[in-house]
Amino acid sequence: MLRLPFEVIQELELNAWPDLLSVNRNGWRVRLAAGFTGRANSLTATKRGANLDARDLHEIEAIYTRHKLPTSIRITEFVADDLEARLETHGYQAQNASEFRGMDVGPNQRIDESVTIAEQSSADWIEAFGRLNGRADFTVEAMAAILDRLVLKTGFARLLQNGSIVATGMAVIDRKAMEIQSIAVDPAVRGRGLGGKIVTSLLAWGQLQGTETAILSVAASNDPAIRLYSKLGFERIGGYHYRIKPRPASV
Repeated sequence: MLRLPFEVIQELELNAWPDLLSVNRNGWRVRLAAGFTGRANSLTATKRGANLDARDLHEIEAIYTRHKLPTSIRITEFVADDLEARLETHGYQAQNASEFRGMDVGPNQRIDESVTIAEQSSADWIEAFGRLNGRADFTVEAMAAILDRLVLKTGFARLLQNGSIVATGMAVIDRKAMEIQSIAVDPAVRGRGLGGKIVTSLLAWGQLQGTETAILSVAASNDPAIRLYSKLGFERIGGYHYRIKPRPASV
């Protein structure tokens, strides 16, 4: 079974999905990215035992409020044991439970003949991801800005049918590890193995670059995706969720 220290997982996650603005303080990173994705718009602990007092919360809430975002705190194993209970008393609601999954990248991977992988993003890839994924928080501008801030080697996968992109995915390589993300499949062709072809092709591409391990994150409620990743060899290696305080309606 793959075992990665959470320090390695978190560093890879932060490097693989940059924010647009950030402030570091006291073992936390305040991350902002125009509201696109929870990961890039949440307060993230960067050391074990990270805690917050009332003054910290007030100052952090003010930052998110200025940027017209709810205050979102990512709850991982780095967070102090007693913090979550105190957040609840301040009106923070638990949301969006997710799993980290990982696997060793073996030598027998291959890029499917229906999948192409480029090392640069493109306008049509970004548009296709937004169209296929259907995220309410997606904007072309925000995603393009985040991708422009990537400094690590990245592969952007696409699968075409009848000249149209019907599945996307990407992988970011950090030394001997890679994170797979942004898997999206056209609802009209889901259940036909296209997501699996994207993932296995990205694993093969990563293996060619010398990666030895792969991780991804998946919503704990997404049973079809969890079944797929389990079938491909991804095992649960951790989890996280968010505590979110809604932005005041008057702001």
